[in-house]
Parts: sequence; structure tokens; C-alpha cells
Amino acid sequence: MNTLVKGITSADTGAKSLKTGVFSSGMIAAAIAVTVLVNLVADQLPLSVSSIDMTSNHLYSLTDDTVQFLKNMQEDVTIYVYGKKSTLDETISRTLSKYESESSHIKVEYKDPVKYPNFASDYTSDTLQENSLIVVGEKRNKVISYEDMYETQIDYNTYSQQTTGYDGEGRITSALDYVTAAEMPVVYRITGHDEQELDSSFRTAMEKANLTVEDLNLMDQDKVPEDADAIMILAPLSDFSTDDAQKVKDYMAAGGKAIVVTTYTDQDMTNFKSILDEYGVSVTKGILAETDNGHYYQNPFYLIPEVKSNTYTSDFADSKYVFAPYAQGLTVSENDALSVTQMLVTSENAVVKDDPQNMTSYESEDGDETGQFTLGAKVEKTADDTTSTLFVFSSENLFTDESSQMVGGSNLQLFTRVINDLSEEQSSVSIPVKKYTQESITVPQNQFVFLGLTTVILLPVLLLTAGIVIWVRRRRR
Repeated sequence: MNTLVKGITSADTGAKSLKTGVFSSGMIAAAIAVTVLVNLVADQLPLSVSSIDMTSNHLYSLTDDTVQFLKNMQEDVTIYVYGKKSTLDETISRTLSKYESESSHIKVEYKDPVKYPNFASDYTSDTLQENSLIVVGEKRNKVISYEDMYETQIDYNTYSQQTTGYDGEGRITSALDYVTAAEMPVVYRITGHDEQELDSSFRTAMEKANLTVEDLNLMDQDKVPEDADAIMILAPLSDFSTDDAQKVKDYMAAGGKAIVVTTYTDQDMTNFKSILDEYGVSVTKGILAETDNGHYYQNPFYLIPEVKSNTYTSDFADSKYVFAPYAQGLTVSENDALSVTQMLVTSENAVVKDDPQNMTSYESEDGDETGQFTLGAKVEKTADDTTSTLFVFSSENLFTDESSQMVGGSNLQLFTRVINDLSEEQSSVSIPVKKYTQESITVPQNQFVFLGLTTVILLPVLLLTAGIVIWVRRRRR
């Protein structure tokens, strides 16, 4: 009897094991089938849907500026890729996929140089590299060379060329803006008073905003040309003549726009300052020193101003710094005719050093003016139903490559936002280069001291104390 029961039990157990095995095998087969199916479906999806951008600088994503531009775009544009789809640079491929997914007005086509050897000659006389782009609109076209979509520099340790940034989005959005724009805005850079030149990355920003920049010596003209969308006065070291200053005032009174950068000089700048006076802006004689170590970097003249959040600074106001060395102080008045948007300000403890060569301390001395000063602002003036716009900044080093690199490109971001506001239609858009390399971190002096004390003294002391406590407890057991 026991033998019979054991046999039945063994049979039942075997049947259950068989069912369990069949069920497990079925589930495994189903899981494999589902995995294959999902991969097949995912393989058919465009890169804009199937890939997630996990890069810290959003290398494979489009910026909000580009997305907004594409939403407003009304004309059909074809982007021709000079090359085969199978050999296209992956980063560019992802970027183009994003553009197509964001706008139904954009179509991407591939032109194999072997099959279409003369295609590029219809748009340029240059010999194009593969992976170059030709952006064609209804009114005009623009060629984007493959090498222009990457930023490179020489590594002098190895004497080899290193890729440091990707400018695909910047170049493509600029080209789309160019081929669809009704007219090309013109910005005149005033010369003849020892003005500053624009550094390369800032010139590139204006180029990508499709702003035509031309030099203008006011001595050669009766007035600012009528086709001027804006003018730039960059850190003049010598004063304007009365006539030159009046020409600028007349242009502004007619609804003009200007970017003005001041600089410290021992020259009398009465006529130049009279232009700023029209907008309630006065300039201190000397250079600002910060006594609040949270607002300078290493040297009290190397200012890290407070960034006021607004249209021009919203991208970085809460997370990045702006570097403004050797700045003058601005005071800006506001009344019924003047509307002021503050961008950059000092702490309330800044000091004006009228004679920086002979000062004995960064702290306030006899005769020094102290308080909070403006370093950058937008002033709109309305008179007789006409509105003019002045962007004024007080550090000649603010819009330079070196200063911008100190703070991870924030200075360039600010400049880009400002120039996007210069054209009459206000449709220009300039996207900064996306860096491959990690930017160095610049922190205010007080944070530098705190981090140094924490890592060099406090943390080692805490670890040593913890070690001693653990050792004593073990000895007592």
C-alpha cells in the first residue's frame, strides 16, 4: 500500500514539475518575443524619439530658443546633406532628426557626391566636405561647412588639434533664420575714438544672429545711415566730438538701438557721457572695488556682480556667474520717460577708486564713493510716441573671450541675448557653441575660503576624531 501511495505521489510531482517547466519555458519564449518586437519597433523610430539626451550640456537636444523659432517659422526649408545617410556624422544626424520632429516645414534630403557630383556647385564655388549642409529657402540659401559645425583648438602639449565644442544647432538655426528672414539687419560699430574690437566668439555670435556688422566713422557721415538697425560703441578711450555725439543722439531720438560699453580712462569724456545723460545714466570716474568677498574673484577689482533675473539673464541668473573685471560704476535714473531693466549690480559695499594707481587700500578711503552700483542695464526712453533702447555696460573686459571663459560662457550668453534684441523684427536668434570639455569653476572669494577650510582642516579633523573614538571603544571591549 505504501509503495502504491509513493508511486502516485511521484507521478503527481512529475506532472507538476512538467507543467511548471512548460510554463517557465513559455514565459521565457514570450519575454524573448516581446524584447525582439520592442527592439524592432524602436529601430524604426526616429532618433528624436528613440534616444534620450543624457549629456550635461544637452549636446543632442535643441535649446528653447531654437524650438520657439521653429514654432514661428512659416516657410518651407530643405536641408540638403552633402553625403550619404549611412555615413553621416552621428551627432549631426541626431540634430537634424530633432529639427524634423519639431517642424513640419523642414525636410532633410541626402545628396551622395558620387551620384550628384555637381549638386553643390549650384550653391557655392567652394569644394565641400562630406557631411556639409546646404540650407535652401524660398528667398535665399546658405552653406554650412562640416568643419564649421565643430569648434577646435590646438593642444600645445601634443601639438594636435582637439575638438572642444559642437556648433551644429547654432549654425543650422542661424541658417534657417537667414534663409527665411524678410531683410538682413545691419549693426554699425562706431569707430574713430580708439574703440575696442570684438573678440572672435562674440563676432561669431553676431554672425550666427545674421547681423551684418559694419564699421562707421561718424566723421565720414552726416548722420548714422538710415539702414542701421542698431549701433555699437565699445569702450572708447578718447572723447567724441560735439558733432559725433549729436549724430548719435539724433539717431537714438528717432527710435534707434545701441549697445554702449564704457571704460576707465583719464581722458575728459564729456561729449561721450552726454549721450548717456539722455538716458539718465551717469558714470563714475574711477574703477570699482568690491569689499564683499562674495562678489569678487581673487582680486577686489575682478567683480562677480549680482545677476538680476530677466529676459536677458534667465538662462543663467540662478546658476552661473558673470565676470566683470575693472568696471566703472553706473547710476541709472528712472522717470516717466525712462524704463530701466537692471541686469548686473554690485553689492551694497562697492567702493569707487578714483585714482587706482595711487590707492593704498581696497577699502573705503577719504573721498571714495561707496554703495551699490549698476554694471549693466537696459534703458528704454519714450518721447513723442517714439521709443529708443540703450543697453549699457561698464566693463570693457565683459564681452571678451577670456572673461567669458572664466565663468563657463555666461558673458557670451548675456551678449547673445542682448544682440538677439537688436533687429527691428526681433527674430534673430544666436545659439552659443555647446562645449565638449568641462568648464573650469569660478567661485567668489568667500566660497573659496570656506571650501578650503572645510577640505584642508575641518574634514581631516573630523575623520581623525572619528578614528580615535572608534579605536578607544575597541580598546575598552
